[in-house]
Amino acid sequence: MIVLVGLTVGTVSATTWFERKTKCPICGTTNKLQAIGSYGSYIYSWPEKFEYIYWPVTDSYCLYTCKKCKYSAFMWDFSEMGKDTLKIIKNALPELKLPASKYSDKMTKKLESAELIYKLYNQSPDFWCRFYRIKGYHYEREGNIEQAKIERLKALAIADSLLLVPDNDYKRKELLFITSSMKHFTNQDNESIKDIDLALSLTYNDPNIDLEENNGFDSYLTRLLNELKMKITGEDDASR
Repeated sequence: MIVLVGLTVGTVSATTWFERKTKCPICGTTNKLQAIGSYGSYIYSWPEKFEYIYWPVTDSYCLYTCKKCKYSAFMWDFSEMGKDTLKIIKNALPELKLPASKYSDKMTKKLESAELIYKLYNQSPDFWCRFYRIKGYHYEREGNIEQAKIERLKALAIADSLLLVPDNDYKRKELLFITSSMKHFTNQDNESIKDIDLALSLTYNDPNIDLEENNGFDSYLTRLLNELKMKITGEDDASR
């Protein structure tokens, strides 16, 4: 998220893709998949920012599926794995009942497949918190509001658990934005406002980055929190 700091909104709100032949790392099949052509910083102003996700995860193209073995993963993970992970997936894949069978399947179907595969190699809680936010977004987009709520509550539970970890104290402001977001999108606006107000009293301070980056990201989170609060209350916030 630090890369967002200092970005300004562009004037042309368009994203482009181009077709690229990509070899499946599991079975070796060559698939015709889409790669990112162009985009701009305007993607960070799009409404999905309130769910703390950003393009391209809002686009079905970003989740690859092999047409032969049905291996599914986000485009940045599809071919990037160590030998041990590759072996784990290869051994387990024939036994998995994967919902998605092709790249053109709807996003939620591919996400259900990817979830089964990612669970094979134990991604971090932060990964799963984001993964379930992505699932919630796409289930709602496809009109399945009930399942969207289920996925968002999963994300909320993970974010709540991360808040209890002392090593995460430096990013409590960020985590509280996630909890406030997921509470808002699961019809818990009163609780969401409480998390927003608490988050606004905090400062993001990652010991592994410099003061300028911390200040920039802290300001970004403050802006997001105030915008979410205004979205919930419908009232302008003088501190925005």
